[in-house]
Amino acid sequence: MRLLNKAMTASQSTQTLIKPSDAAAWIACIRRAWLDKHQSTTVYEPDAFNQLLSDLGLAHEAAMLARLESQYPVIQAISFDHTQVLMQQGAPVIYQGRLVDEQQGLVGYPDFLIRHESGEYQPADAKLSLSENKKSNSDSAGNISPFAAK
Repeated sequence: MRLLNKAMTASQSTQTLIKPSDAAAWIACIRRAWLDKHQSTTVYEPDAFNQLLSDLGLAHEAAMLARLESQYPVIQAISFDHTQVLMQQGAPVIYQGRLVDEQQGLVGYPDFLIRHESGEYQPADAKLSLSENKKSNSDSAGNISPFAAK
């Protein structure tokens, strides 16, 4: 993935960086960008169902982490710069990597960055679902699903 091989340091710039979830929300709701800028910052308290979904998702991610840790050395990234250092060192699996392309104004937080034999990294997210999501590159229930590398 070419984005991952470019410099990925987070400078002190005032540029607004866009996460994939931001772009998806803006596509789903034409007012989302305005709401994000002008809406009050009240704390959202999830209802019981949304809390259950969150808890199950976090438990699934922990299970995927344990599965990977049983097979490979896994190192948790703590910053954009640390992610870059781990990639330069050739860490087999990076957990909670932080990626930024300041030129494009994009930022990403994949659950895992998995190093291939070629030396390039592929982002992967732990997704919990009962069926295949046709809108993403996720596999069926309980698999770690890498994003398509371009």
